[in-house]
Amino acid sequence: MSDNEPIQTRRREVDRDLAELSAEVRVIKDNHLKHIGDDISEIKQTAKDHHTHFNNRLDKVDARMWTILLMTLAGLAGTLIKIFFGG
Repeated sequence: MSDNEPIQTRRREVDRDLAELSAEVRVIKDNHLKHIGDDISEIKQTAKDHHTHFNNRLDKVDARMWTILLMTLAGLAGTLIKIFFGG
């Protein structure tokens, strides 16, 4: 048994561990990160679609509120005109 044998054994273990880690990093980089990127892109598109949908809905609600307000004011104006001028 030489003095270098424990060092060489440890070096082989380190080389094997490094090769395993390199393979795992390659798998993560090639597979998982691509899937995460695809998922993020899909989420962004869904958020844009929801944003457009809710903006359209809010615009409709806004228009309805203005219509109700104007009809209420017109009714009030008609009542006031009738009281003051119609007798």
